[in-house]
Amino acid sequence: MSVLTLRQAVVTGLTASLPQLAGKTVKVEAHAGRFDTDELKRISAQAPAVFVAVLGLAGLSESCGEVSATCQILAIVVCKDVLGLPRDLAALGMMEALAKIVPGNDWNGAAEQAPEDIRCDNLFSATLDKVGVAMWGVAWRQRAIVAKTGVTGSEDGLDWFLNFHMETELAQGAPVAVDDVTLPSGEE
Repeated sequence: MSVLTLRQAVVTGLTASLPQLAGKTVKVEAHAGRFDTDELKRISAQAPAVFVAVLGLAGLSESCGEVSATCQILAIVVCKDVLGLPRDLAALGMMEALAKIVPGNDWNGAAEQAPEDIRCDNLFSATLDKVGVAMWGVAWRQRAIVAKTGVTGSEDGLDWFLNFHMETELAQGAPVAVDDVTLPSGEE
C-alpha cells in the first residue's frame, strides 16, 4: 500500500458511487493539493467535478515492515450553473452525496480503518463567485498503511521463513544432527 494507492482508491470509489448531476457525469480526479486562483480557473472548466487530495500525514508508526499513518484527505466539490440547477444547489447536492459515501468507507481495503472526523465546509468566496463556481470541501482523517520498510523478499514477507537450519545434539556425547530445510517459494 501507499499514499498514492489510498488516493486512487478514493477516486475509484467516488467515481463508482457518485450520482449524475443534472444528467451529467461527475468527473472525479486525483489532485496534488490546495487550490489558488489560477488553479481554480483551470479546474472550473471540468465542473461538475470532485478533486481528491491527500493534504498530510500524522502519527506515523512502523510495525512488521509497514509504516502506517493517519492521512488527511480532502475531496473538493466544484459545480457550475447547469440548466435548472444553480451552482450553489448543485454543490450542496454533491456534498450531501459525499456525506453518504464517505462514512464507514475503507475504499475497498486501501485504508485500515473507516474515516474519522469527517467535515463538510462551504468554500464560498467572492473570487469563486466571479469565476462562476461553487465549492464545498469534504475532509476526513483515515488510518492507512503508507509505506513498506526494509522487508526483502515477497510482498507478504514469507521469504524469511523459507530456509531453516538446525543443529541438535540428540544425547550427550552423541554426534550432532544437522538439518537444512528449504521450502519452495512458489515462484518456481
